[in-house]
Amino acid sequence: MAKEVLTHTCYSIERGEPKPKVCACRKRVSRLVAKVMVVDGLAEYVLKYDKQSVYHSPNEICIIERKKSTPRAATIERAHIERAYVAGDLQEQERIKVYGEMQREFFASITRLYDNDEWVVAEKKYRGRYLSIVDGGDLIRPIEERK
Repeated sequence: MAKEVLTHTCYSIERGEPKPKVCACRKRVSRLVAKVMVVDGLAEYVLKYDKQSVYHSPNEICIIERKKSTPRAATIERAHIERAYVAGDLQEQERIKVYGEMQREFFASITRLYDNDEWVVAEKKYRGRYLSIVDGGDLIRPIEERK
């Protein structure tokens, strides 16, 4: 049986990332398939080091641009706040300010203001119960009647 080649997806050679010391990659392909992937530009051989030189390992390849990563949401995190206000980074302060404005615009877009007469009628009718807006914002009803 021909020796198989370990296929890494745990890091990216293109981005210059080092190979992790602990790797969970288990997929193996034949040497022929690995060679075809390298020739087609879908993978590269992994660099290995010994005492005298650097060489490409024929036993391991790395898939190009396939690193799995957790998607990130655009939020303000602790590191941003520290850079902005502890380190005094003006760009980060501006970013936080713009993020706050975007949040206010979003909440304003999903909120409806009621005139005082509508609110007083609902307050008298449903006093002490949590109110909910239903039917596209046309009616104010307590949560229990929302069904």
